[in-house]
Amino acid sequence: MEPTAKRRKTTSTAPCGNPSEDTLLKPCSEVGREQDSYISLPSQTLPVSLDISSRDICFGMLNIPTVKSSLGPQAFETVEIRQEGEIFSSVSGALRGSIRSRHVHLLELFKTEHINMDLSISSTGSSTNISSRQCVLQVILYGDKDLSSSLKEVLRSQDLFLQDPHGASRDVLYWNPQRYCNPPEMRTSDFYPTKDSQKTIVEQVVHVDSLIAFTSRNDIAETEPSSHVRASLHPHQKQALSFMISRERGWNLEVPNADVWSLEQNNRQTSQEFVNNISGACQYVSPPEFRGGIIADDMGCGKTLSMIALIAHDRIVTTNELSVADTKTTLVVVPPSLLDNWRSELSRHLNDASLVWTSHHGLSKVSSTEELQGVDIVLTTYPTAVSEWQKRGTQSLIFSHRWHRVILDEAHYIKNPSGVTSKALCRIQSTRRWAVTGTPLQNSPSDLQSILRFIAAYPYSDKVVFNDDINRKLKSGEVEEAVNRLKRLLSFLMLRRSLTDVLPHRNDFIQTLKFDLHESKAYRQAAEMALVSINNALQSSHEMNGYVNTLQKIDALRRICNLGHLDSGTDSKPPKHADCPEEAAWVQAADQRSLDQTHSLGLNLNCLGCQQPMDDVTRNHGLPQFCHLTQCHRLWCAECFNSPTYGTSLCYCEPLCPSIELHIGSRKLARNLQLSSKRQNFPTKIQALVTDLRQQPNGNKSIVFSFWTSTLDLAHAALRADRVPCVQVDGTVPEKKRRDIFDRFRSDSSVQVLLLSLSCGAVGLNLTAASRAYLMEPQWNPAIEEQALSRIHRLGQTRPVTTVRFRIDDTIEQYVVEVQNSKRDFITVLMSPRTSSLTRDLLERTRQSVRRSLT
Repeated sequence: MEPTAKRRKTTSTAPCGNPSEDTLLKPCSEVGREQDSYISLPSQTLPVSLDISSRDICFGMLNIPTVKSSLGPQAFETVEIRQEGEIFSSVSGALRGSIRSRHVHLLELFKTEHINMDLSISSTGSSTNISSRQCVLQVILYGDKDLSSSLKEVLRSQDLFLQDPHGASRDVLYWNPQRYCNPPEMRTSDFYPTKDSQKTIVEQVVHVDSLIAFTSRNDIAETEPSSHVRASLHPHQKQALSFMISRERGWNLEVPNADVWSLEQNNRQTSQEFVNNISGACQYVSPPEFRGGIIADDMGCGKTLSMIALIAHDRIVTTNELSVADTKTTLVVVPPSLLDNWRSELSRHLNDASLVWTSHHGLSKVSSTEELQGVDIVLTTYPTAVSEWQKRGTQSLIFSHRWHRVILDEAHYIKNPSGVTSKALCRIQSTRRWAVTGTPLQNSPSDLQSILRFIAAYPYSDKVVFNDDINRKLKSGEVEEAVNRLKRLLSFLMLRRSLTDVLPHRNDFIQTLKFDLHESKAYRQAAEMALVSINNALQSSHEMNGYVNTLQKIDALRRICNLGHLDSGTDSKPPKHADCPEEAAWVQAADQRSLDQTHSLGLNLNCLGCQQPMDDVTRNHGLPQFCHLTQCHRLWCAECFNSPTYGTSLCYCEPLCPSIELHIGSRKLARNLQLSSKRQNFPTKIQALVTDLRQQPNGNKSIVFSFWTSTLDLAHAALRADRVPCVQVDGTVPEKKRRDIFDRFRSDSSVQVLLLSLSCGAVGLNLTAASRAYLMEPQWNPAIEEQALSRIHRLGQTRPVTTVRFRIDDTIEQYVVEVQNSKRDFITVLMSPRTSSLTRDLLERTRQSVRRSLT
């Protein structure tokens, strides 16, 4: 063997301590006599790197048996070896077991001889019983090729054999000294997941309408629109006009079983009684007047034009049908993001000067009833209505005037019956009341009750009656009867048609991808941290802080699925916990970050008072984008926070928690990713996106949706590097500039791709210039996905539509889909201190999912 003095030392990490430089690899008989009992072998967790200049090679991987090992829920973990061969997690610091003393001395010898190592502990069995799992210490060895012969002898004497190096952190030549024949130029990267194992799994989704049971009959007569309507109505829109005209005439009492109520003679023919055709109940008093209903056509069916046609129909209604106290003005309440869309639709679909419309919003408001003379339509927003209700109550024009008709667009905004939005909107005075929404039922029948309350559909406008007749039967197991009652009720009050009846075919695909090795390691590291956080949350007496940490760690896992690494905006250390609330650091910076990351989990930041998205509230009032967060994580917009209505009920805690002012627009996490125009290795999802877009024929426009601006930024950089013309709209783009970008995307044939944030483009927009849509990650709420994809599959679309949803296999994204399927509101449940048993159950399920992603 060559003397040590002539051997080159490697450039790898130097060993701990000061070993003698003339130490040689010793045969087995001498290895066992080493006396040192303490070594420190930090594991290598660096990203995979291409090592060209070094003479180091990889010798292979050893599987060393462990003693009393406990790997925990995951099947793999990077580790360190410390005192007397004890194995500790390099992430959490938890003790994972130990190795025998002879193996301790062997690893110390490797360290002394400048042989670098990747250390990890891995499960060798599939038992679900953690305590019965067998574990091994996996040691991947790197060093100078001159050591090969000596290493071979040492390992032979120890009855240890080198395996192929799966999971190596360095891309170097691989030469196994125990192998009979080593192929030339074989590298550790040859054992990374191969292209075959990374093949994209594409499955076509059969689109199932969850409301198909409530689809309306197709035998409704068609009514031609007023001459004031310029646009041509589709047959289903003419049917909608017939349905609405009929409903505005009031209850159809004379025809048996034709409405919620029927007028019948009692058995003795001595008096009349009114029969409830839903429950069978009878009463002798006529039900209160009802003129209105629910338009719940699938998203993209042209509900806005249908409502415009109804308003225009007033012009051909004879004057004697309107009471003296009733004006002909219709109030339309919309989300702020749809205000411009309604203005555009009115201008496009109505003949010039046929109907007069105005806005009651921002600085342009109607100040008196007199100004409504000659006005057919008033457009306002949910935040405007809520603000005026809080400030002036019934003295406000919106609530003091008796409108001819009131229409709520995107009526699911009032689904929370206890929210101020629902309470305020129900106080608007009008006998003709319409709720327009493509998603009347998102999670449960209870979503519908607030809408029934708004349209005043007696008796189901009363929550108690709705619960007695429908919800209670569901809970008692009478599911079939409850569903039949709900179907009968909605068949009278609601009109819903599916897109499949009126639009070109839509093909939905799920494209399942696999991480490359670098991404997989980053994900594993983050998953291990997430498990630590979940375990701490389940063990902590201060649940809320633990839950927030858990949200952040789950958020990190979802981000890695898109970005391929743990971005700089995410903690890389396990959370530290305090024994009492006073010791917990509740500071502005920490809560600002908590606010940002909670938003990034996939839901809008809604005010607990008015229930409006924070972006909508601030955009509507032109206020500085600030909100208030209590220490128990209750979020309030500035308007509600300063309102006397909520002054003493900002949270449910006793005493009341302190609150802190935070900035809504600070979401710096989206911009933390530093992009480089020279970057070649984009993440797996981004590569798949670019590859698919490159294959599309000229003239085909596509939209790429993501919740995170950082994902859109990275996709933008990749498309630019591939010379694919694209434009981008996210939360940082002002409203006016957004309209300009949308117009350019529609009209400029050279722009093939629109990158669009879900917060800016999930609701109301018409983007039928595109026929292909990509969703970069699954959302907790499936309705958000469908709203986004419906931007291109709607009236005006003339070509077949294709949608592609990207997912990473064996990751937290599978759990997100499970949450979708169960329709469980993940974040609302997790953040609610009043449902601790349900919350803990959800945490347990989350922990199981993260564990599965590590196996």
